[in-house]
Amino acid sequence: LVKKMVGMSVVMDQVNKIVTHDLVNYIQEEKLNILGEPLAMELKSEEDFDINCDKEMDFKFEVGLAPEVDVDWKKVKTPSKYDISADDEFLNKEIEGYKDRFGSVTNPEEADKGDILYGKGYEVDENGEQIEGGFDRMMAFNPERIKNAKFFKPFMKMKLEEVKDLDLFSIAKEEEKIAELLFMEKEEVAALKDKNLSFQLKKVNRVAIAEMNEEFFGKVANAYGWENPDEVKNEETFRNTLREKMENELKESATFQFRNDLQKAIMEKHSVDLPEEFLKKWLTKTKDYTEEKLAEEFEGFVKSVRWSLVVEKLKEEGDVDIPEEELKDAVRASLERTLRQSGMDATPEMLEQYMDYAMQNQEMVDGEYQKLLNDRLYSHLEEKLEPKARKIKATKFVEIIEKEREAGN
Repeated sequence: LVKKMVGMSVVMDQVNKIVTHDLVNYIQEEKLNILGEPLAMELKSEEDFDINCDKEMDFKFEVGLAPEVDVDWKKVKTPSKYDISADDEFLNKEIEGYKDRFGSVTNPEEADKGDILYGKGYEVDENGEQIEGGFDRMMAFNPERIKNAKFFKPFMKMKLEEVKDLDLFSIAKEEEKIAELLFMEKEEVAALKDKNLSFQLKKVNRVAIAEMNEEFFGKVANAYGWENPDEVKNEETFRNTLREKMENELKESATFQFRNDLQKAIMEKHSVDLPEEFLKKWLTKTKDYTEEKLAEEFEGFVKSVRWSLVVEKLKEEGDVDIPEEELKDAVRASLERTLRQSGMDATPEMLEQYMDYAMQNQEMVDGEYQKLLNDRLYSHLEEKLEPKARKIKATKFVEIIEKEREAGN
């Protein structure tokens, strides 16, 4: 009776365990470097199994083999590493941002240039009457986000509760960009393409920029955690301190940009052929990728896989590895920061208790490992390649970054 009730499920379970065990052993023994996971080429049904175990069974798997990667440094042109100075133009732009941020806010009854407009956008018929059940939501038009004076022009001198026609598609050319600027979904914007819309103004926010005085200096210093904020009493001290802070941050930007440029330089000279059809199949079957998601993200996924294979090769060449104790220290430091930011002053005993949980959080551990690995790997490459320093003003550096972003790099 027991055999009839559960015998087949026990047989199927045990066979699958044996197959998985032997498959893993085979991959390890043959030292196969595979991508993703093996995929069963055919699904077995209950009819394929024999409860008496008197027949042989074949299980076939498809695997994606990782290609061999060799980095030829003679082909790679080492990029320069930027030495960025905070020029006056860059500094002044930063200060203008602070003056806006720490200025006073008023709520006038009439809209003007530079104001943030809050109101209700809704669908109307040919007579301008609101359509029941049509599009209807509160919206915010911020000129700092929507950098399009033409869009705001119809709303100048508009009074509270006044209603005007709304042309969302004059904000930007791409529906995706409009959705991003208005915190909407792309599909929601697309559905409004041939609709008549109106906008009723409900509130106006007008920011009066802060004056350069001791009160303003103190607000900035305290908000950003400057050391000895009470000592920042005049414009000269404020500018010098801000310049120093910005240049420290720009050093991190320079490091990030060098790493990005080096990665591109390596990949441009090394083609890494991947089993792309297998990877598409693997993502679809194991990661629930839809056709749409595959089309949008596959190119980026392939780039990351190619780079990860190069990284593995570079790790071997540079003997780059992360000791377990160093990884634990990094996790501990990250945990301390998190607890401190949440307002907890954990004792050493409490911290060690939290560490037990943290080390079981694979996502957190992997994240800290990746940071350490990147730092170690790129430090090794800098020593090996000795990049030349390129002095550049922050304003010019930002222009370079913006052009690369626009080009999708």
